Formats: sequence, structure tokens, C-alpha cells
Amino acid sequence: GDINTSAGYYSQLPTSDVLSHIPTAEIDAIHQSRQRLIVQLRMRKSAQEPSCLEKVLDSRIFQAAMAAIIGSNAFVMGLETDMPDRPIWDCMEHFFLMAFLTELGMKSLVQGWTYISWSNDDIGWNLFDCLVVSLGVFDFCLSLIVQGNSDHVATLFRIVRLLRIMRLFRLVKFLKQLYLLAFGFVDAVQ
Repeated sequence: GDINTSAGYYSQLPTSDVLSHIPTAEIDAIHQSRQRLIVQLRMRKSAQEPSCLEKVLDSRIFQAAMAAIIGSNAFVMGLETDMPDRPIWDCMEHFFLMAFLTELGMKSLVQGWTYISWSNDDIGWNLFDCLVVSLGVFDFCLSLIVQGNSDHVATLFRIVRLLRIMRLFRLVKFLKQLYLLAFGFVDAVQ
């Protein structure tokens, strides 16, 4: 059962002479300390039990899969540059965009507003992810709106698609974690 935190707290105290000599201020201080302890225990319990989605996001498998998707996206962009007339590129780009948009949505769902809070240690990477994914969504929406190939629109598409190469910088974060893991392993062996 849950600990009673209602206003009826004082009615549950013994009324014997044992407590009669304790001033009301001290009883209030004890009650406030008890309330703080309850809050701390609840916070500790919630901090110790990450959600299923949070476990997925923090797993090495998910991190490796996202790194592989980023690398594959860069590879496809290179192929797209060499063979621009293939119709499969749009489908591939939509897949990559959906993967990045899903990851961004999952992180935002788990972390809430703290995802883009200045108190978040990863604020730089998170804002970077938001920018790159937003550019991809902008490119997708623009391609739906403008079906024709005017020169100005084609130039804008090229610029937005070149900016998507920035996704490769996300690999730096993954490689840094991999480096720290390998360095820790080597250090532990010695």
C-alpha cells in the first residue's frame, strides 16, 4: 500500500503522554522530512526503472543499427550522385527519412522537453538531429508541392540534399562511444 500523505496524518498520531511533550513545530518538521523522503524514494524508483522505449534507445543494438543506417544513407547518397537517374533513390531517401524521423520521435517521447533543454548534456547533438531531420522533411514536402523541375527549385533541392550529408557527423558521436568502450576494455585488460 501507499504511505498515507493525506491531511488526516495528525489524527493517526498517538495521543498518549509520550508525544504530549513534543512541540507541534517538531512534529511538523518530522512530517515534512517524511514527505521529502517519500518524494526522493519515488524519484529513485522511477529513475531505476527505465521504460521499454528508453531501454531500446539506450541499447547497443539500436545505436549500432542507427549508425549503420547513417552509413548506408551516406553510401546511397554517393551512389545517387554517380547515377542520378535511378528511380529507386527517392524510395531509399524516404526510408532513411522515416528511420531518422522515427528515432527523433522516440527520443522526444522518452525525454520530453528535456530533449531540447539546455540542461541536457546532448543538447548540441539533439539540436543537430532536429535540424538535419527537419531539412529532410522540408525536402520531402517541397518535392510533393513542386512536381515540375524549375531551375530555382532544382537548385534548392540540391542544396537541401547536400546539407543532408551532415548526418554523417552523427557517426562521430557513435564512434566516440565505441572508442571509449574499446579504450576501457584495453585499460581493464592491462
